[in-house]
Amino acid sequence: MYMVTEKWLPLITIPYYRKTIVRRMLTYPDSGRPVYNWVRLGRKLREDRRTVKRWYEDGIRHLTDRLNQCSA
Repeated sequence: MYMVTEKWLPLITIPYYRKTIVRRMLTYPDSGRPVYNWVRLGRKLREDRRTVKRWYEDGIRHLTDRLNQCSA
């Protein structure tokens, strides 16, 4: 996974988007569930869970837009 993320992670230029996406990507190996649920991630980032979820969604949108620009 590290080799893949090092290529697209720098494309996420907004720090709180990047922090949210990276932490949400962490999963338990046995179950595949995220280590940080929305509430725990919100506590970690000192924000409301709804704000963190919006950052994640906006960050993914930002990333896909940047990937589409790179491939065009």
